[in-house]
Amino acid sequence: MIKQLLAASLIAMTAAGAVAENYDTMYLVKGQRVVGKYKIDDVDYATFSLPDDVDDANLSLSIDAVCKNTVTYTVNTVTPTTAYAHNILSAYELDYMALDMEGENFANLDAEAQKSVMQYTLAFNAYTGIGTHSWTQVDFQEDGTGYHFNVLPGTTYYLCAWELDADYEPLETFVYKEFTTDAPGQSAASSEFTYTGLNEQGAGFNVTASDDAYYIRTCWGLKSSMELYEQLYGLDYLMGMFGQSWSPDELQGEWYEGVSNATWPAPESGDYVLFTRTYDASGDCSDAKYNVSIEIEGQGGTGPAVTIFSKEKREGYVSVNFEISPSNVEEAYVRLMGENDCDDRLNMGYELYELACGGDAEDITSDINSMGEYTFTSSSLSEQWYALLIYALDKDGNRSTTRINFFPDTLSDWSIYDPVYSAPARARKLPKAITGKRNPTLKRAH
Repeated sequence: MIKQLLAASLIAMTAAGAVAENYDTMYLVKGQRVVGKYKIDDVDYATFSLPDDVDDANLSLSIDAVCKNTVTYTVNTVTPTTAYAHNILSAYELDYMALDMEGENFANLDAEAQKSVMQYTLAFNAYTGIGTHSWTQVDFQEDGTGYHFNVLPGTTYYLCAWELDADYEPLETFVYKEFTTDAPGQSAASSEFTYTGLNEQGAGFNVTASDDAYYIRTCWGLKSSMELYEQLYGLDYLMGMFGQSWSPDELQGEWYEGVSNATWPAPESGDYVLFTRTYDASGDCSDAKYNVSIEIEGQGGTGPAVTIFSKEKREGYVSVNFEISPSNVEEAYVRLMGENDCDDRLNMGYELYELACGGDAEDITSDINSMGEYTFTSSSLSEQWYALLIYALDKDGNRSTTRINFFPDTLSDWSIYDPVYSAPARARKLPKAITGKRNPTLKRAH
C-alpha cells in the first residue's frame, strides 16, 4: 500500500512540474528535522490504525549470520534515537544464573522467570547502542573494552536487547531470539600441560601449545566430582558451564617467581583432573585430560574437632547429632547443600569453609557454646545426594569443616570425609589462572 501511496504522490508531483528521480526512501519530518526514514522495500504498508496482530515494540531483532564461532545480528529500532543494551547470552550463563536465582535449570522455568533471568544476566554483561545497528561477535576476539567475545561452537545462545532511557536505565521493552552456533570439527591445534608440583598458590603446570592454537579452555577440580559431572551431564556442559578461556601466552611463564601462570587451587590432598580444550581460529577444537594426584604435607592442621554421636536417614529425612570441641568457639555453622551444588562451587574455586558458613547456613554458635553439641534435622528432603557441612572457628582463627555425604534412604552408605582445616585468614593474591573470569559490567559502545 505504501508503494501505491508513494506512486500516487509521484504522479501528483510530476503533474506539478516536479522531476521524479530516485524516490526509494520515505522521510518523516517534523519542523526542519527528519524524525524517521525508511527504505520503501523494507516496509509493507503504512497505516493510521494498527492491527491487533502487529507488534509495535520499539525494538526488534534479526540474526543475520551464524557460524561456528561468530555471529552477526541486527538490533532494529523504530526511531533512530532509541537506546538499548544488547548482547548474546549462552545457555550455560543462563543456566548458572537460573540455578542461583531460582534453584532450577533455565529450561525448567516458566516464560516470566526465564525473562527475569535473561534481564538480570544482561544487566551485568551488556553492550549499548543507539538506533538500528548491526553487530558482529567473533569468539575470543577482543571487544574493545578489555574483554573477549564469547561465541563457543555448538552452543545455544539468546540474543537479548533491552530498551534504555536517556540515563541508561532499563525500560519495559525487552526482546530476545534463540540461536545455536555450528558444531566444531576436530582440530589439529593442540596444547600440553605438564604438572610441575605445588607452589604457594596451588597446583602449577607448564604449558606448551601448537602455533595454530588460538586459545585454550580449561576446567579443574577434584577427580571424583569432575568425572561424575562429566558422566551425568557431558563434557560439553562441564566445559561450557565451568570452563575458562586463556590465550597460550596467558598460561605460559610465571605470574611471579616460583608461581606459574597456569596455577589452580588445591585446598586438600586428593586426585585432581584438568580438562582442556584447544581451539583454532576457525572454531574447531581438540580435547585432553590430565590426572594429578596431590599430597599436601601437614594438612592435618589444627582447629575444632567434630565428633558424630549418632545419625539417621530414611526417605525424605535426615538427623545427625554431633559435638564440637572445644565448645568455646567463635563461630559454628551447619549447612545442607545438594552434593552437586557443593562440588560445582568447589570446582569454581570456593573453599569448603566458605560454603559451610555461607548462603542459607544455620548459625549454631550459641548452641555449641552452651551445650557443646547440636542435632541437625530435616524432614523435607527430595531424592538426591546431599552434602551436610559442619564448620567451626576457634579463638585463634583456626577453622575446621567436616563434610558428610548421604542419600535420604535406608539402603545407601554414609560418606564422612576427614575434616578440612584452614589456617587463620590472611591476605593473599589469587593465581592469574583463576582471576580471568569476566567481571560483570555494562559496556557502553563507542
